[in-house]
Amino acid sequence: MFNPYKSKGFYGDPSLDTWKTILGDEMIYSVTRWLADNLIHFENVSTALSVGCGWGGIERKILSNYSNIKIDGITNVESQVEFINSFNDPNFIATVYDANKFTTNNYYDLIYFSESVSHLSDTAITNLSKNTNKFLLVDWFSHDRNCIKINEWDLYIRTKDYYKSLFNSIGFNVRFETISSPAIYDNQLITDHWLKGIQALPESERSLRQIVALEKMCEDFKNRVVNKDGSYTADKKSTIPYSINNGKDLDKPKNVLSSCVIFAEKKYK
Repeated sequence: MFNPYKSKGFYGDPSLDTWKTILGDEMIYSVTRWLADNLIHFENVSTALSVGCGWGGIERKILSNYSNIKIDGITNVESQVEFINSFNDPNFIATVYDANKFTTNNYYDLIYFSESVSHLSDTAITNLSKNTNKFLLVDWFSHDRNCIKINEWDLYIRTKDYYKSLFNSIGFNVRFETISSPAIYDNQLITDHWLKGIQALPESERSLRQIVALEKMCEDFKNRVVNKDGSYTADKKSTIPYSINNGKDLDKPKNVLSSCVIFAEKKYK
């Protein structure tokens, strides 16, 4: 199984100031911002585990609406943990862990992944199947018959059938909700907002691998059309779908992926 989750973290090199310049004050690193804009799913949650919590922007927004929730966050980036814990919020504590190997004796009302599961192996889900009755995942899924590996982003994008098989194997029913529109932030596409931040960086920061990859993705979104079903059709200028297709059929735009929400609930509680 493809396992890109490195010990120091793909997002571990750029400084905190660099990410603040790109992401803005909220520090929400999410192309869809779905969880940040759909907090109702945390209304009846008392305890939650965020797998791949990033800079904790989504969690701070959750707690601003539901202050009694206890959230544990795990990430493999030490600077993210230091930033999160600098707020000294006893209801949100982050710890450095490799999510692929993480296990716990704690039970959670909800375990969620916000655009992190495509960076992880299946064990990040299966290891936690006894720790909750509900999973919530926001991520991409592949329209191809096969899962997709995107080397530029260390991503492994699964198909809907793959997710169904994976969750059924650990005793969970699953349903999907396609995200039909891209995220808007400050009256512009979120990727355009990030791109402005990247372009304001000094060259020493802008040339870091993670920032180069992010800039490429932001530019890539300019060359896609969002279809009514939420899928993205790439045109000839789009680079990431070319790598998906391994250089084949470059003159044939196709629907390669969509963003979606995956709800998984245990069959027998």
